[in-house]
Amino acid sequence: MAGTGDLETARRRSLLRPKTVVRPLRLLPSVAAPRSGREFTVGVCQDWQIDATAEVACLVANELVRNVVVHCGTDCVLILRLTEQGLFIEARDYLPGPAPRPRPRVVGGPRRGLHVVANLASHWDVSNHADGKTVWALLPVNADPEV
Repeated sequence: MAGTGDLETARRRSLLRPKTVVRPLRLLPSVAAPRSGREFTVGVCQDWQIDATAEVACLVANELVRNVVVHCGTDCVLILRLTEQGLFIEARDYLPGPAPRPRPRVVGGPRRGLHVVANLASHWDVSNHADGKTVWALLPVNADPEV
């Protein structure tokens, strides 16, 4: 059981963290992009001391980046944004068009893409831009015990 000193240390550290921290990564439209996005996500989660969120964050980042590579074929900017609301994972593409929605899937078939995102995120949506769109997901973040 953690002592009050550990709790006080965690409280002080949380006060030192800015209200919002952001880290972007530009990815080329290649089969290597989802892996690069996963590696980036793990590193950022470690840097921000939210390791407990890393596994789910990697799954979401992977699916968002994969969707850009497969369905848009454009560069992708993967943005991780930590706020008081949680961890936002955003994948920006450069193909104007309608907002993506999960496609119907075969019963018992693999769960991929936006189905995975919808199941793991507390919220997700799409922001349209003149030159593309951003699909984003919000994950809750629990403070790691060591923080």
